[in-house]
Amino acid sequence: MSILAAIYTIAFIFIIIFSFTRPKIGLALFIVYFLFVPRIKLQLGPISIGEKFIYLVFIFSFIIKYGKKIKGIDYSFYKPFFFLYTSIFFIILCQNLNTFGSSLNYFLTTILSSLLYPMIVYSILITEKNAIRTCLTTLTICYIIITAYGLFLITMPGINPYLMVSLPIFGLEFNEAYALGYSALDTNVHVTAAEGRLFGRISSVFAHPLQYGLVLVFFACTLFYANRKNKLKLILITLATLIAIVTSGSRTPVAAIFITVIISCIFTGKIKYMLLCLTAIVLLLLLSFIVFPETIENYILTIVNSNESNIQGSNVEMRMNQLQGCFDIIKYCFWEGKGYSWTYDYLAGHDIHPKLLNFESLIFIVLCNTGMLGIIVWGIFIWLYTKKSLQIRQIPQRMLILSLFFFYITFACITGEYEYMKYFMLFYSFALAIIQTTNIKNIKNECKKTD
Repeated sequence: MSILAAIYTIAFIFIIIFSFTRPKIGLALFIVYFLFVPRIKLQLGPISIGEKFIYLVFIFSFIIKYGKKIKGIDYSFYKPFFFLYTSIFFIILCQNLNTFGSSLNYFLTTILSSLLYPMIVYSILITEKNAIRTCLTTLTICYIIITAYGLFLITMPGINPYLMVSLPIFGLEFNEAYALGYSALDTNVHVTAAEGRLFGRISSVFAHPLQYGLVLVFFACTLFYANRKNKLKLILITLATLIAIVTSGSRTPVAAIFITVIISCIFTGKIKYMLLCLTAIVLLLLLSFIVFPETIENYILTIVNSNESNIQGSNVEMRMNQLQGCFDIIKYCFWEGKGYSWTYDYLAGHDIHPKLLNFESLIFIVLCNTGMLGIIVWGIFIWLYTKKSLQIRQIPQRMLILSLFFFYITFACITGEYEYMKYFMLFYSFALAIIQTTNIKNIKNECKKTD
């Protein structure tokens, strides 16, 4: 066993111990493990302990320690997610029996990682004394390390020492060609590291650049709200996040930020914020264009132009062909789809789909897995979430909840849903806990003033 593997094992064991003895410490350790370790897995000889186990440990430990306090916790902001997963469960019951076992297993994992565990995170944060301060400090340190390491990798395109050592522990392999900027679908290694990726593809401590870009924005939204009264910190968070995203080589976060800012500001009536944020993004891109004109031009063209013959990434024409491919796949199961885990099972047995490639959109995945019923359910879910969020009176709090959600939805619609929900739900739970404790403090302060 390597030194790094031993560290992972010891950390995993400590997480289990502290989850029963000091939940807030166990949670802080798990946040670090969740963000920095490629897979939630522990191998002790012939025994393999996976993701479900650790989530169940947290759930049971919380019930044992705080079971009596559950009734006093407000879980109303999780109702849209209960609707989503309850509806999906009934769709699974209507699907082909051949896919039922696999779909149910994947569904249970999703429920644990994307609903029950996040609810436990929220519960611990508002129940344990100083838990938010401890875990928020942990999040901040994680953000600094992840961002700094990502920016450091700019100096060595195509190389990532941490992933080169950590991925093999879990049976994975670091793809140097892909990290250099070559397309994952292109076998011609003589092409340049094009597509506007001056530094190749940077993923920091994550297995893929898309995870890096996704989590960076979640970090920024959460820390932006937590430090909203400190202008210097806000400027540093904004600059560090935007520079890290632009240099990562992933186009999706840039497009998703644009769309998220516009939608969130419209829903909250903060047009001034929208203009300021969009101006900052445009200025950063213009500055990058002045320094690296050809690179940034190619970077932007691969997002909006479907007629470039040298484009290796996705474009409008490709996405329309993929959408048609989805309807071809579900033509005999139009309403219920092929099976909740069908796309994941397909990719596990094949490199790519001949037409849909890696099913690179939440829309494609939902259509193939749960058919038109799934699309309707997700539409209602988005409406329920937005309706609930708009009930929040304070504009900064509303913006936080809406920004996290719309960024996740936009991001997933552009790239697909590769277990991004569990990242969203972690930060969503943090956001809810911060808002809840802030409101409680404000109420107590008002009571003191009236006394």
